[in-house]
Amino acid sequence: MKRAKEDTLIWLPELKGDFSTASAFEAIRNKGVRVHWHGAVWNHFTHPKLAANAWKLYSGRAATDLAAKKKGIQLASKCKLCGQQEEDLNHLLWQCDFADKTWNWWGGKFKFRGALEIARDAMSRSQQVSPLSKQLWAGGGS
Repeated sequence: MKRAKEDTLIWLPELKGDFSTASAFEAIRNKGVRVHWHGAVWNHFTHPKLAANAWKLYSGRAATDLAAKKKGIQLASKCKLCGQQEEDLNHLLWQCDFADKTWNWWGGKFKFRGALEIARDAMSRSQQVSPLSKQLWAGGGS
């Protein structure tokens, strides 16, 4: 009588059939549609933390009070930087006194004047390119 071979487990997502945590993660993660700005954010010369923050901004997933409210979370929203207005991305980037000081600081570092106006102008000109800019300008950024 011929003896049957023993069954062996084979992990299909891996070419060699071996299981690894990395291959399991890759198999179950949700891979969205790649956007045109992918390479500008995820690359070898951008620190992963900066890339993650840039991705959140580009894709409109920044953690603001307004984003929390849209998910049904009840809270009293106030900008944590200036305490003056409701916290949304438009306010944090363009209207907050802290943003104004930050843009001016960057302008001083790179020796150009009107950094905030230059940034606003760049965003308004890129409306057809970035979903984020459409969102920001629709929210009243000027």
